[in-house]
Amino acid sequence: MANSIDGTTGTAERGGPPTLLVANRAEIAVRVAATAADLGIPTVAVHPVDDAACLHVMRCDRAVEIPGFGARAYLDADALVRAAHDSGSTMLHPGYGFLAENEGLALACEAGNIVFVGPSAEILSLFGDKPQALALARRLGVATLETDLGYFDTVDDLVEAVQGRMAGGSGSEPLLIKARAGGGGRGLTLVETSTPPEEIAAAARRCADEARAAFGDGTLYVERYLRAARHIEVQVLGDHHGDVVALGERECSLQRRRQKLLEIGPVPGIHPRLRERIVEDALAMARSCRYDSLGTFEFLVDVSETSGRLDEACPHYFIEANARIQVEHTVTEMTTGLDLVALQLAVAQGASLTELGLSADTQPPPRGFAIEARINTEILEPDGTVVPTAGTITR
Repeated sequence: MANSIDGTTGTAERGGPPTLLVANRAEIAVRVAATAADLGIPTVAVHPVDDAACLHVMRCDRAVEIPGFGARAYLDADALVRAAHDSGSTMLHPGYGFLAENEGLALACEAGNIVFVGPSAEILSLFGDKPQALALARRLGVATLETDLGYFDTVDDLVEAVQGRMAGGSGSEPLLIKARAGGGGRGLTLVETSTPPEEIAAAARRCADEARAAFGDGTLYVERYLRAARHIEVQVLGDHHGDVVALGERECSLQRRRQKLLEIGPVPGIHPRLRERIVEDALAMARSCRYDSLGTFEFLVDVSETSGRLDEACPHYFIEANARIQVEHTVTEMTTGLDLVALQLAVAQGASLTELGLSADTQPPPRGFAIEARINTEILEPDGTVVPTAGTITR
């Protein structure tokens, strides 16, 4: 990468050289372990008994078995913090998914004098609660798609409110039912003006159930739905000294079932002024809350009047922020030459962006384009339906 970072850039509060517990598995755990090794930071893997032979265990210097089986084992915050203490780890990297955006894990690390490699608990709380995040955007003059219908704990109240809106002056506008908690395309339901009340209720119930199962909160709200939109996200990095920098933007408009299939950076064909406005809004939000790690601020751009082009006059809307490293961080790494995991580790240990050679004036232009593609293990049914499948990859 372009900046010089080593494992001694700050130390954990317990003193002495840092040791990093990687509180995740699979690709991101291997990715974090690789950068830590490059920096000379010893790593500790965690695993339930059935993951003992997994690659992330082999790539770390040591391993600690945690209770449970499968994915659920990595959702036990107490076990993860206990593993950090038992292994003498001074830092904990949550990766992405599982507890990466969990305020409770960040607080438990703070209480246990362990450096949490991610945003502060306050920031995780802010962006983990969409009403708070959207309210912050509005205070800063950043447009959102939120309606004035409020938030709903019961499906019946939501259906009544949606029907009332459709019967009123906004009756021709499609709506998107969304979950208050979580993200990643989960807990989303499109409601057209022709949708019968019973179908709205059934869809809202599915949305609430999915969100409650995944995130423990079934509260719903309603946004305006853009029929022609492009999905743009800005990669930011903040330090513990109040500085924030944007490290470029990516596009993830090609999706299926609300899941990203292709991610490309930088955004092709975007008007420079539109890019500037989106980045400015992302930085304004990050600065206002003293964002202190890696994060991604996501926007939808309305291209209904431009035949899909990202022209200067296209309006854009903030939808959410992901307070963690993203799966797609490698796109930014390829186009900037920066190791985002190394930067994340450095700021977690107290390094300033200035010390890391990062500022708005020192950002190099992107080096070409990078594309990341999601590979899905699926089969195609005779009727064209795509369904998930599993098996051994032979070629």
